[in-house]
Amino acid sequence: MRSHDNGRADERGSSQRVVRPASAGGFMALQASVGNRAVLELMRRQRVADAEPSSAEGTSFDEVTSPAPDRAAVEAGLRAPGRPLDRATLARKETQFQADLTDVRLHTGPSAEFAAAAVQARAFTVGQDIVIGKDGRDFKTLDHELTHTVRNRQGASTGHATGSGFTMTHPADREEREAESNASRMNAGGPSTVVGEGIRAPRPAPGSATVARRLTAAAVQRAGTEEPPTAGEAGLEEEAPKGKEIISRLSQSIEQHTVQKKSKSNVFAPGTWWPEQWMVRGPARLRKTLDRRVMRGETFGDEELADIRRLSEINPQWLTDVGIGTYSEAEKYTEGPFDNWLKLPAGKRVLTATLAVRGNHPILRNPEVLTPTDPAYTLGRFMETRAPGTAPEVRQVLEQERDQQIRDTAVDTLHPEGMAPGRRHEGSVPAEGTPLGGGGAKAPDYAARDVQGREMLTKILLVLRHGLQLYNPEGGGHAVDYEKDVIRALAHGGRVNVRIPALSEKDEPDHWLPHFLGVTKDDTKGETAEGFTERPFATHRTSISANKSDARGTFKEKGGILASVTNKLAVGAASPKLWGKDISGGGIGSKDWNGNMVLPNGSYGHVLLVYHRPTAERDGSLQIGIETIAPHAASPVGYQHDFRSTEATSNPESILHGHKADKTGSGGLGKNERYVDLQQMGAAHQSGDWRTYLEEIQRDWEEQLAHTEDDPESRRALYQQLVGPRARP
Repeated sequence: MRSHDNGRADERGSSQRVVRPASAGGFMALQASVGNRAVLELMRRQRVADAEPSSAEGTSFDEVTSPAPDRAAVEAGLRAPGRPLDRATLARKETQFQADLTDVRLHTGPSAEFAAAAVQARAFTVGQDIVIGKDGRDFKTLDHELTHTVRNRQGASTGHATGSGFTMTHPADREEREAESNASRMNAGGPSTVVGEGIRAPRPAPGSATVARRLTAAAVQRAGTEEPPTAGEAGLEEEAPKGKEIISRLSQSIEQHTVQKKSKSNVFAPGTWWPEQWMVRGPARLRKTLDRRVMRGETFGDEELADIRRLSEINPQWLTDVGIGTYSEAEKYTEGPFDNWLKLPAGKRVLTATLAVRGNHPILRNPEVLTPTDPAYTLGRFMETRAPGTAPEVRQVLEQERDQQIRDTAVDTLHPEGMAPGRRHEGSVPAEGTPLGGGGAKAPDYAARDVQGREMLTKILLVLRHGLQLYNPEGGGHAVDYEKDVIRALAHGGRVNVRIPALSEKDEPDHWLPHFLGVTKDDTKGETAEGFTERPFATHRTSISANKSDARGTFKEKGGILASVTNKLAVGAASPKLWGKDISGGGIGSKDWNGNMVLPNGSYGHVLLVYHRPTAERDGSLQIGIETIAPHAASPVGYQHDFRSTEATSNPESILHGHKADKTGSGGLGKNERYVDLQQMGAAHQSGDWRTYLEEIQRDWEEQLAHTEDDPESRRALYQQLVGPRARP
C-alpha cells in the first residue's frame, strides 16, 4: 500500500487540520473521542509522512521503521488503579496456577487500549499489573499474562532496552514462549505448568511503587499482536446466561457518564411525570437515565461499545428493552435517512451519534469533505463538546467546527447563490403551480417567499449587529459580546428580546418596528403583510409593567404553558400579536440530510415574532426566535411542534445546527438573556432617535450590497460579516 495524496490535498490539510504526535496527552485525548483504531491509523499516517522522501511517489508502509514505544502512553495505561479479577475468575485461576492472584490488577478501557497499541501488543504485564488492549479481551491472553505475573513473583524479568527508558520482552524470548505455550495448553483444557507458591502466600502490598518506578524496575512483558487461535470478544469475566455481568457493568456505566442529573417534566408529556428515582432498577429506569444522557451526557466509550457489541450477539432483546438497540442497527442508521430521528429511543440516538462522530471526526476527516449536517453527527459533536472528559484541544476543534457550520448555514440561508456546489440539490426549485405529490396540492411561489424571508432576517440581523447585548450573571447586567458570532443569538433555539420605547405622542405609530421588518402592511394598524402567518399559539411572551416618572417599568421574558395560556386570555396591549415566517434554513434549493430539497415550507426553519405594541404608558416588545419547524409542519427529523412543546419535549437542535444547551447569554428567562434596547441605540445616535438610526443602518447595508453586485466573493464575505462577530469600537 502506498500513499498517493496529491499536493493540493496536502497543502490544504497542512493549513487547516494538521495533527502531529507532539505529546502523548494529545493522542490520548483524541482517542477518547474517536477511538483507538482511528488514532492508530493517524499515527501510522504520520509515521509515513515523516519517513517520506521528497519524491511524489510516496513510501510503502511496510518500509517504515517502527518508532520506539511511547513511555508516556504506557505509563498512562498503568496510572489508573485497575481492578482485581472477578470472584469466579479469581477462584478458578488461583486453583489452576496454585498462586495467590489477589494483588493482580487489570487495566482496561481507552488508556489501556492505547498503551497496548503503543507497544504493539494485545496486552502486556508489568509486575502484577496487566494492561488489556483492544484485541486482548479473551481468556487465552489472560492466561498468558497471568503466567507472567506468577513468574514475576519468582524473579524479575530482564527484557530488552527500548530507547524509551524501560525494557520490554521480545516474542522470541524464553519467558514469552513459555507464557504462550502455557496459555495454549490451558486454553485446550490442560493444566498450567507454571505454578506459584500456593494460594494466599504472603506478599507485598500491591501498588506500593509509583508508575514510573514500576515501569523502570520491571520489564514490559507483552502478548503479541497476532490473533490468538481462540480469540473472542467474551471479555475477561465469564458471563452468566445472556450476559448478566455485562448488563450490570453497562447499566452502571450509563449512569456514571450521564451529566444531567434531573429530567424536566411536561404536563402534556406523561412519560416525563414519574420521578426516575422512584422507579425500580431495570430497563424502564435505564430508559429514563438515557433520556437524560442524550440531553447532556457523554457519547458511549470504548468499554460501553464493546459491551453493546457483545450484547448485540447474546442478548439483543435487553438492548431493545432499554432503548439502545443493536450495534448493527445503529451502524445502519448512520447512513440515513433521519426522518424519524427524534422518535427513536434516547439510547439508540446516543449509540448512533457515537458512531457518527467517531466515523467523521474533523481531526481525521478529509478537508475536501463537507461537514456532515445530519442530526446523528451533530448530536455526537455536541455531546463531545459538553463531556467533562473531552480534552481541551479536542473540544476546541469541535467547537470551531460547530461555529463555522452555524455561520455557513446562516450565510447559505441569506445568500443561497453562494453556497458550495456539494450542498445543492440536483433538482430545481418547483415553479409556482407545480403539482406536489398526489393530493392535488400545488407549489406556491417558493422563490418569492424565500426572498421575503431573507429580507426580513437580514434586517433582524442588522438590528442585532448594532444593539445585541448578552446577560452576564457575574457582571449583573447586559453587555456587548465581541467574541461570539451575532447569529448565535438565534442559532440555538433561544429568543432575542427587543425593548421598544413607549410612545412619546399619541399619534406616534405603534407598529413601526414590524413594518420596518416587512411583517405589516403599514406602521399604524398592524395588518399582517402577505406571506406572513398569524400564529394560533406561542409559548413565549413578555411581561411589561408601566413606566414611572423616574424609572422604566419591569421587562421580563416569560415562557412555558402558562405563557401560552396568558397569550390567549390577555386583552389590549398585553395581548401580543403572534406572527410567523417560514425560511429556507441552509439555503433554498440545498439538499438536507435525507436527500430532500430545502424549501421555505415550514420544515426548514420558522421565524417566530411575538409583538407587544408600545403605548404611552408602557414600553413594547418584539421577541424574535428561529424555530426548527412551523407549527404542525412536517419535520425532517420527526419532531412534532404544537402547543404542548416545551424545553422538555422540544427539538434540541435548531435548523442552523446549534443545540439549546449552547445558547449564548445566561441567567434565565427573567433576565432577558439576549437583549436589544432600542432606547439605548437611539441615545447613542446623533439624531437621538432609534428609528432614524435603523433607517441609516438599512441604507448603509443596501449601499454595500450594491458595491458587491458583480463580485460573488465580496458579496458572500459581506454576509459572513453580518452574521459573524462584531469589531470592538
